[in-house]
Amino acid sequence: MTVQTSRATQTNAEKISLANAMALLDSDYREILVLVCIKELKYEEISELLQIPVAAVRIRLNRGREMLQDLMQMSMGVKRNPPTPPAVWREMPREGCRA
Repeated sequence: MTVQTSRATQTNAEKISLANAMALLDSDYREILVLVCIKELKYEEISELLQIPVAAVRIRLNRGREMLQDLMQMSMGVKRNPPTPPAVWREMPREGCRA
Protein backbone atom coordinates (compact mmCIF):
# COMPACT_ATOMS: atom_id res chain seq x y z
CA MET A 1 0.00 0.00 0.00
CA THR A 2 1.47 3.35 -1.00
CA VAL A 3 1.42 6.49 1.12
CA GLN A 4 -1.02 8.06 -1.34
CA THR A 5 -3.42 5.09 -1.08
CA SER A 6 -3.13 5.14 2.70
CA ARG A 7 -4.01 8.84 2.81
CA ALA A 8 -6.95 8.33 0.47
CA THR A 9 -8.25 5.50 2.66
CA GLN A 10 -7.87 7.66 5.77
CA THR A 11 -9.65 10.57 4.07
CA ASN A 12 -12.53 8.31 3.02
CA ALA A 13 -12.82 6.95 6.56
CA GLU A 14 -12.90 10.51 7.92
CA LYS A 15 -15.63 11.47 5.43
CA ILE A 16 -17.73 8.48 6.46
CA SER A 17 -17.13 9.26 10.12
CA LEU A 18 -18.14 12.89 9.56
CA ALA A 19 -21.32 11.89 7.70
CA ASN A 20 -22.26 9.47 10.48
CA ALA A 21 -21.56 12.05 13.18
CA MET A 22 -23.61 14.69 11.33
CA ALA A 23 -26.52 12.24 11.11
CA LEU A 24 -26.41 11.76 14.88
CA LEU A 25 -26.55 15.48 15.66
CA ASP A 26 -29.81 17.09 16.71
CA SER A 27 -31.39 18.80 13.71
CA ASP A 28 -31.03 22.29 15.27
CA TYR A 29 -27.25 21.92 15.44
CA ARG A 30 -26.89 20.09 12.13
CA GLU A 31 -28.90 22.79 10.35
CA ILE A 32 -26.69 25.59 11.68
CA LEU A 33 -23.49 23.71 10.79
CA VAL A 34 -24.70 23.14 7.23
CA LEU A 35 -25.76 26.76 6.79
CA VAL A 36 -22.45 28.13 8.11
CA CYS A 37 -19.90 25.58 6.90
CA ILE A 38 -21.41 24.40 3.62
CA LYS A 39 -23.77 27.14 2.47
CA GLU A 40 -21.41 29.80 3.89
CA LEU A 41 -24.23 32.04 5.10
CA LYS A 42 -23.54 34.87 7.52
CA TYR A 43 -24.89 34.66 11.06
CA GLU A 44 -27.31 37.50 10.35
CA GLU A 45 -28.68 35.70 7.29
CA ILE A 46 -29.19 32.52 9.29
CA SER A 47 -30.85 34.51 12.05
CA GLU A 48 -33.37 35.93 9.58
CA LEU A 49 -33.89 32.60 7.81
CA LEU A 50 -34.57 30.65 11.01
CA GLN A 51 -36.18 33.57 12.85
CA ILE A 52 -33.89 33.24 15.86
CA PRO A 53 -31.51 35.76 17.46
CA VAL A 54 -27.93 35.98 16.17
CA ALA A 55 -26.77 34.96 19.66
CA ALA A 56 -28.74 31.71 19.30
CA VAL A 57 -27.02 31.05 15.96
CA ARG A 58 -23.61 31.47 17.60
CA ILE A 59 -24.54 29.27 20.57
CA ARG A 60 -25.92 26.49 18.38
CA LEU A 61 -22.88 26.66 16.11
CA ASN A 62 -20.47 26.41 19.04
CA ARG A 63 -22.37 23.56 20.69
CA GLY A 64 -22.83 21.78 17.37
CA ARG A 65 -19.10 21.95 16.65
CA GLU A 66 -18.28 20.59 20.10
CA MET A 67 -20.78 17.74 19.76
CA LEU A 68 -19.55 16.95 16.26
CA GLN A 69 -15.96 16.85 17.48
CA ASP A 70 -16.94 14.53 20.34
CA LEU A 71 -18.86 12.23 18.00
CA MET A 72 -15.96 12.12 15.54
CA GLN A 73 -13.48 11.32 18.28
CA MET A 74 -15.74 8.61 19.71
CA SER A 75 -16.08 7.01 16.27
CA MET A 76 -12.29 7.02 15.92
CA GLY A 77 -11.82 5.57 19.40
CA VAL A 78 -10.30 8.73 20.90
CA LYS A 79 -11.33 9.66 24.42
CA ARG A 80 -11.71 13.35 25.10
CA ASN A 81 -10.57 14.65 28.45
CA PRO A 82 -13.11 16.81 30.24
CA PRO A 83 -12.17 20.49 30.20
CA THR A 84 -10.37 21.89 33.21
CA PRO A 85 -12.55 24.43 34.99
CA PRO A 86 -11.14 27.96 35.13
CA ALA A 87 -9.05 28.82 38.17
CA VAL A 88 -11.80 31.18 39.31
CA TRP A 89 -14.20 28.26 39.73
CA ARG A 90 -11.70 26.25 41.74
CA GLU A 91 -11.17 29.21 44.07
CA MET A 92 -14.88 29.89 44.66
CA PRO A 93 -16.14 29.10 48.15
CA ARG A 94 -18.21 25.92 48.43
CA GLU A 95 -20.87 27.59 50.58
CA GLY A 96 -24.31 27.13 49.16
CA CYS A 97 -23.20 24.45 46.70
CA ARG A 98 -25.18 21.28 46.73
CA ALA A 99 -23.26 18.08 47.17
